[in-house]
Amino acid sequence: DYSHHYSHWKAASSLGDWLKEEGVPGLCDIDTRMLTKKIREKGAMVGRIEVDMNAPAPDFSKMRNPNERHLVAEVSTKEVKVFGKGNP
Repeated sequence: DYSHHYSHWKAASSLGDWLKEEGVPGLCDIDTRMLTKKIREKGAMVGRIEVDMNAPAPDFSKMRNPNERHLVAEVSTKEVKVFGKGNP
C-alpha cells in the first residue's frame, strides 16, 4: 500500500513527490504480482500508463516492439564498476 505520509527521518519528500520531480511514472492500487506474472509469461509488452482516462486510444502500430531490442544491454554499464572496497 502506498503511504501518502512519509516518516523516515532522512526523507526530504514523499515517494510520489520525488517520482514527479524526476519525471518517473509510478503505479499504485494494482496487483503487482499479476503484472509481474504477465511480464514473465509474455515478455516486455507495448503499452502505456494512462493518466487521462478521456485520452484517445493509442495507435499501437506506431509503437516500437520492446521485444525486438536488447533492453538489458541498453540499461547496463559497459564496464565493471566497483564501489567501496569491492567484494573481498
